[in-house]
Amino acid sequence: MQKNKIKKIFLKKGKLIFLFNLFFLLAAVIVVGGVYIFFKKSVQKIVVRFDVTDENPLYAYTSPKNQYATSFQVGDISFNELGEKDAEIVGLETYSVEPTKMVTRLDIKLKAEYSFRKKQYLYKGKPIVYGESHSFVFSKVKVKASVIDFPGFRNENSRVTYFRRVKAQLRYERREFSDTYGVADFIAESVKNGDAVYNKQGDVLAKIVSVDIKPAQRTIVSGNRLVEVLDPMLKDVFYDIDLQVTNIDGNEYMFNYGPVKVGETIPLNFQEINVWPTIIEMGDRIDS
Repeated sequence: MQKNKIKKIFLKKGKLIFLFNLFFLLAAVIVVGGVYIFFKKSVQKIVVRFDVTDENPLYAYTSPKNQYATSFQVGDISFNELGEKDAEIVGLETYSVEPTKMVTRLDIKLKAEYSFRKKQYLYKGKPIVYGESHSFVFSKVKVKASVIDFPGFRNENSRVTYFRRVKAQLRYERREFSDTYGVADFIAESVKNGDAVYNKQGDVLAKIVSVDIKPAQRTIVSGNRLVEVLDPMLKDVFYDIDLQVTNIDGNEYMFNYGPVKVGETIPLNFQEINVWPTIIEMGDRIDS
């Protein structure tokens, strides 16, 4: 009888110890699993868009020179220390904004880590966020470029590209002691209907649809009166331009993310001349 009681006590204690150990084992599994999920990183291949700036760090906010910009090639590859491919140029967009400089954007497919805890992509330990710079050594060129787009950065539905017709005036505002925006006749006659600016893919970025050239108006003092007269040498030039714009969250941008609004200049770099007319009137959206 006594033996049976002792046996029952030991069995009961054994069950309690078993349940106790099982509880702690499950708790440990949950903790380890939680820590794993919290700090888990997965390796993914993503395409990130970068903006290339001047190769000289003193001018890191300007566009690169033509010779440097033309060094990039689709298909060029960067390798890591183990000799594995970790970045490849899969897209390239360039166009001139100055006579000797070009806006240059690279679409780079790279091997990135995704941090579930931070909900953020990382490349070689640095976050892939707007404005962060990353360095690459491709087979043909070394570059330090800034992130301007990446998966999940913007809702694709909030980004739309189309054409906007704008009216712009060609102004020479740096002429000292002048009360006219007029330009020299040879500049006024240099841009024709149908002239267009293209990117390297042949896409139209801006197209001249009309040119209006008039004698420049200026103000003179006659007696005690201000009188509007026509300048005998200078011309007022007005363009109607179909401008490719990208609408991001309700704001329109052209070229290198320059805002499209009255008062902004448009860099038009044609084969024969570069001009920078100022937007004076916003027109209709052009759907084609």
